[in-house]
Amino acid sequence: MPPDRPDISEKSALPFSNPNFGQTSHIKGAHNYDGPEPDSSDLFTLTCLGVAGLLILSLITQADIRLSGPIFGVFLLSVLTYSVIKRRKAERASDAQNIAAPQREALYVSAAQMIDLMPIAAALIDKRNRVSHANPLAQDLIGIQNANRPLTHYIRDPKLGAHLERALAGYQPDPFLTKIDTPSERHIRLLFSQAQSLEDGSSQSLTLVIFDDVTDMQLNQQLRADFLANASHELKTPIASLMGYIETLQTHAKDDTKARTKFLGIMYSQAERMERLISDLLSLRQIEQVAHIVPTGTADMNAAVLAAIDSVTPISEKYGVTINYDNSAADTQFRGKEDEAVQMCLNIISNAVKISSKGSAVNIRLEPLTDWNVARAFENTQLGPDAHQRQIIAAAPSPLPCLRLIISDSGPGFERQHIPRIGERFYRVAGDLSSQEKGTGLGLAIVKHIVKRHRGGLYVRSEAGKGTEFSIVMMRNKDNINMDTGSKI
Repeated sequence: MPPDRPDISEKSALPFSNPNFGQTSHIKGAHNYDGPEPDSSDLFTLTCLGVAGLLILSLITQADIRLSGPIFGVFLLSVLTYSVIKRRKAERASDAQNIAAPQREALYVSAAQMIDLMPIAAALIDKRNRVSHANPLAQDLIGIQNANRPLTHYIRDPKLGAHLERALAGYQPDPFLTKIDTPSERHIRLLFSQAQSLEDGSSQSLTLVIFDDVTDMQLNQQLRADFLANASHELKTPIASLMGYIETLQTHAKDDTKARTKFLGIMYSQAERMERLISDLLSLRQIEQVAHIVPTGTADMNAAVLAAIDSVTPISEKYGVTINYDNSAADTQFRGKEDEAVQMCLNIISNAVKISSKGSAVNIRLEPLTDWNVARAFENTQLGPDAHQRQIIAAAPSPLPCLRLIISDSGPGFERQHIPRIGERFYRVAGDLSSQEKGTGLGLAIVKHIVKRHRGGLYVRSEAGKGTEFSIVMMRNKDNINMDTGSKI
């Protein structure tokens, strides 16, 4: 049996009433109260009772009826005094009631007005499962354009109808998670509650549906699951290789000097791969922990680039790749952290070197900009108009001078389908399969988080068969900038 639904009355009703609140005549059973009026028959009744009492008293005591006059006068005066006092009390009660009535009526707002004030997406659903009203947040989240359409028109989930029927029957349905594709893909948790509305003097049963957008939470959970799966897979491969070679050295190749030398070299390279992976994981974790804290120090982009080039030079010589560096900025300081700037430059330059073919070049250019806006994101590029481009992290517009670092290679480039996923953890594209040294798939993810922490910008342009170009924009420290000339103070 469904639970009993309480009757709605003026005293027990929730503040779901007619939208014209303050006009209590629209609410069922409501009336304007002006205070208790004193009964006009009170004086006449008391007078008659007084006269009758005096006559009866005269008959019993055999007293002269004329003596009853003064007594009757005193009695009549008392009755008049009582009537005046009663009327004054009634007037004071009426005034107090008239003052309190608007305050009480202000609490009785319509159901539509109430959910419009809620800081979360919500809608009222009638007994036919149609949307009676949806607040602006629900309209934007669910894409509700017209009322009086079934909620299942906007959320196509077979479980929804059963939950709505259960709510209208008087039960409390459990929340459930669903996914919508329009106007954009979102994960929504639906919560249900009963609501009753007094409209035009009649009681109407409604269902209040709360739409809790948990898309970010679901994506974070998926990212964590993918991260654990990818990290386990990346570590599992070198560990399995090491165990295999160790077993071989303990058995078949224990007396083979040539095989032992070869296998030990392979084992060393696999151990290096695990070391790089663990180091990148720790670096990524450290940056994520302070991603919300903007660096307050000053870093030198030119010094960071030179330090990265020095570290990569042995690899570039090994692969036969030339590194060209052009710095046209007189002042290369910006608001940032020096070691993170070096790590950011090192990851991109080393990736460019490793992915380039022998005899090619990696070109690095550092240039000053007088200001920054979105129109400057892909200007002065070396790639043609057919290159695919993406704003991995968009820098906020700024009237202050800034620095832009451009690193380009002539490697295999990225196909269009790979561009949206550049910067994801462990994501490696087919372009780096030809490189002699496989990366961990975390380098660009680290760069992305460093740029985000510095509130800078990260942009990429790539064309298959022609190369890739990364641009990093870093804002200058406004405390060291002359606002009139743009020069350092």
